[in-house]
Amino acid sequence: ILLLLIILSVLSLELIFTFFIIKPPLMKAGPLLVSASTGAWENDTNIYEVGVIAKFVIVQRDLCGNIVPITGNPATNPFVVSIYKNGQSLPLEVKNLKIAPLGSTHQRLTFQISQPGDYVLQIGGSAEMTVGSNAEMILGSPFHFTYITGKQQV
Repeated sequence: ILLLLIILSVLSLELIFTFFIIKPPLMKAGPLLVSASTGAWENDTNIYEVGVIAKFVIVQRDLCGNIVPITGNPATNPFVVSIYKNGQSLPLEVKNLKIAPLGSTHQRLTFQISQPGDYVLQIGGSAEMTVGSNAEMILGSPFHFTYITGKQQV
């Protein structure tokens, strides 16, 4: 009987701890902060053959690094993208540059460059950003990439 009482006491304590102890609330994502957002080249490559579409994924984050879901009209986008030929200060006009939702929390940036060379991709939250500016940009920006002619050697 004593053993049974001990077992019941232990089970009662587990139930009390499971149901009645206040658990910390789950953190809800705060407002999107461009400078806390992150990005990476899809498939971990930043070398593309001329004519191939480059793909870059942006993860929207808040001040604490929580992933922020896309809200509102997905066509309105908080990110501004500029592409520069390495060493130049004027952005290129890239007509096929697109940013589209990729699931509910990521954005996929796609574009294609027609000339081989080394380039710089800047992603920020302001149309005022220029090479080397202090404008608000996602973590890691600018991102370097290369377009080559012929197949990439492994």
